[in-house]
Amino acid sequence: MKPFIFLFFAAIAMLQPLYARETPLFKIVDQGMIGYMDRTGHVVIPSVYYNGGDFAEGLAAVRREGYFGFIDAAGREVIPAVYDFARSFDHGVARAYKNGQVYFIDKNNELALDTAFADLVFINGYMAIVTTKTEKQGLMNMHTRKLLVDTLFETIDGVYRNIVQVKIKGKSASDPWDRSYAVLDTMGNFIVPFEKYTQIGPFSDGYAVARGYKGGVEKNIVIDTEGKEIFERATSGQSYIYSSFAEGLARLPLQRKVAGLYSERDVSYEAFIDTGGKIVFADTTARYMQDFARGRSFVYCYGGYYLMNRSFGQVGTDTFTQVPENGFTQSYAIVKKQEAGYGIIDTNGVFVVAPKYERILETGLEDGFFFFAVQDQEGAERIGIGALTGVELLKPVMQDVDRSGFHNGLLKAIIDNKLSYIDKSGKIAWQEKQAVPVAWRNRNIDFMERAGFYAYSEPDKQALGGYGSSKNYPQRVTRKHKFPPARLAVIVDTGKPDTLGESNPAWNVYVVNTTTGAKLFGAQDSRLAMYVQAKGQDGTWKDIEYLPRSSCGNSYHKLALKPGNFWAFKTAVYAGVYPAKFRIALRYLDPATTGKAKEKSKEITIYSNEYEGGVNPAQFWNRNAYSPRNIMDPYWE
Repeated sequence: MKPFIFLFFAAIAMLQPLYARETPLFKIVDQGMIGYMDRTGHVVIPSVYYNGGDFAEGLAAVRREGYFGFIDAAGREVIPAVYDFARSFDHGVARAYKNGQVYFIDKNNELALDTAFADLVFINGYMAIVTTKTEKQGLMNMHTRKLLVDTLFETIDGVYRNIVQVKIKGKSASDPWDRSYAVLDTMGNFIVPFEKYTQIGPFSDGYAVARGYKGGVEKNIVIDTEGKEIFERATSGQSYIYSSFAEGLARLPLQRKVAGLYSERDVSYEAFIDTGGKIVFADTTARYMQDFARGRSFVYCYGGYYLMNRSFGQVGTDTFTQVPENGFTQSYAIVKKQEAGYGIIDTNGVFVVAPKYERILETGLEDGFFFFAVQDQEGAERIGIGALTGVELLKPVMQDVDRSGFHNGLLKAIIDNKLSYIDKSGKIAWQEKQAVPVAWRNRNIDFMERAGFYAYSEPDKQALGGYGSSKNYPQRVTRKHKFPPARLAVIVDTGKPDTLGESNPAWNVYVVNTTTGAKLFGAQDSRLAMYVQAKGQDGTWKDIEYLPRSSCGNSYHKLALKPGNFWAFKTAVYAGVYPAKFRIALRYLDPATTGKAKEKSKEITIYSNEYEGGVNPAQFWNRNAYSPRNIMDPYWE
């Protein structure tokens, strides 16, 4: 059930931000349709929408049929449903899409930004980083709609107080990663010009660490927000300032000599340097130290981490095997004790939550809560809620939870495959009645799906291995199958409906080789280059499923389908609002180019028979955001 739970929770939480504090209405699901309730669980807007975002700034994006519009808290349509897809309002601007083109609209459904711009990121209430379609960035005053910093730069790396860090491609013709850095004020005036330094780090605590050459020697140069050089330090060997300043201190590595079996060797340790360029703390046993936060730093020595104060003394007597990457959150930190488990300490190193949990999620601490996770007998993770007083409010029954925590007094979660809302006492304030939503089951969706036709044969002996295999092995063709003779074919059988998973309607699909020779296919972790297409309203065939890219070379290999064999698959029955023709495309390797040492194998595409279904406009272009599930997941889309 894990993949279903992940996809379901992703679908209901698609539009960001998840909640609006000023409008306490909450998205609910009833019979697969979206509606809205208040904090008490009273339904304010009936569940009549196929999809919908959370309320933000008084409005929510919803899809009643095939297109998105916006409704207010009374359920009135205030922006007509004319968009393929839409996201929530942020600082009075929402992204709305037509044919993949983004339009930045205001609450009057008028353009808030020219269509020459492809992206918009607010950095405060009135300033935003804007990106053109040519991928150049600038800074705009969104109240006046005028550029403060022109769109001349490859990136704007950050805005700190009233200064802007920018980057352009460097002068090196041979190095594609060469970049040139500069610092401007928010009126576009240069504080630090291009080429003065080879690199400029982010500003923090009023300072940035730059790198450059002086007298032929590479140095760290610390600058302030006016571009004034505070101090410089040679970056000899491996010793250079590699962190930003935090609470007046930055980290740098040092080295010491230790005796080896045959000769001396260098061993690295870390030190703190202050804004005057003085090394104020250097412990040769400190292999790693965190930046200071709330007057505390975690220091790693042999045997574990200890907590250190601003006077560089140890706080408490405990040592830990794991600590949070970013230190303390609201005066609390999640740590792990060897054998005992995870707990939560305060800045005095005292456990406010005993170290007894298998895992504690790094969320919720801001509100005085924590989420702990355990594995059930089947190995699935279940999440519970506790208070920082140490009291457990909800036993570990949640399959997933909104990682941003409570909003307007309620927490969004999945319990028993159902959308649920939990109040701060740990009670279920509202829960979906039906576990499997009809809209999802019938594939009435508004995004492209990842293609998922997996198969396997004998592994390619020349491949390095390491790719994911499949248990979908070839089957022998017999007379009962009545497949067409002497061809490689993709056949979609719409005569007998089947199911995907527990209850998703599906058609059976067959890839059949009735030729006299084997056919080779490029594959990606046993995923064939095989995907569904639909005919758009303009009469052209377009993909509605996509093949994700992998960063791991071992993901790619070949599969073979011998003569007289076939693979069996299932494909979803897409049930969008608008009737359309469908087909499945399959790419295989051209026998005329396969095996030639100096020539890359070419691919030939074949298509299945056409069949009927329904499609929504966003299915032709809208790819859902994807994050790798763990360090072993090589996919980024």
